[in-house]
Parts: sequence; structure tokens; C-alpha cells
Amino acid sequence: MARGTPLAAILIVDDEPRFRKAVQIALHLAGHATRQATSGEEALLAMREHPADVVLLDLNMPGMGGIQACRAMRRDFEAAAIIVVSLRGLEHDNSAALKAGADMCLTKPFSMEVLLANIETVLHKRGAAGG
Repeated sequence: MARGTPLAAILIVDDEPRFRKAVQIALHLAGHATRQATSGEEALLAMREHPADVVLLDLNMPGMGGIQACRAMRRDFEAAAIIVVSLRGLEHDNSAALKAGADMCLTKPFSMEVLLANIETVLHKRGAAGG
């Protein structure tokens, strides 16, 4: 990918360092700018400093959980697309995430190709809705 303006600013929120790093590498290779947070609280602070276009939000984290963080982000950062990522992939978790304001849910593990396609989809939908 050519250097220049990133396609999107993406905040990766997960308490697992290896997951964050793998996703960060894939997103950088695809031309996106990334930042990382390890908790819901840290994610909200990061969004206040520099709002992201897309938030990849884990459900299970210490402190503020993903559902609570999702609600707060949807309330305070309406324009951001939120993709919830969860290891469990339980129907009630996905339902709760969507009701809290998530745009999409992905169950770990997933391929980076699927992640990138989902990011492209939410960006397109958010762009179409906003413009």
C-alpha cells in the first residue's frame, strides 16, 4: 500500500496483547492507522483524545466490559463504527452488543480477510448514512 493518508483510524480494544498486535499489523498493511487500548475505560479516553472511525471492541475485559463501553461510545461518539469481537460468540452476547449500539459482531478466531471486509462494510454504511 502506498504511503499517504490512512484509509481509516481504527482503535483496537482488547486485553490480549498478541491479538492486538496481530490485528494492528494486518490493518497497517491494509493502509489503516491504528491505536490500541486494553480496557473500556482506556478506550473511552483514547476516543476523547482522537476519535476513531472504527472501534474493534472485545466484550470480555477487566474493568468496564465491552457492552458498557459500547453503550458509552455509541452515546458519545455516534459517528464511529463499532465492531464487537468476542471469543464466546454466544447469541445473547451478540444480541446485547447490537442492542448496545454495535454495528457488527465477529467471533474469534476470524481471518484478517474477514475482518478487513467487515471494516470496509461498516465504513461504507457509515459513510452512506453520514453523507
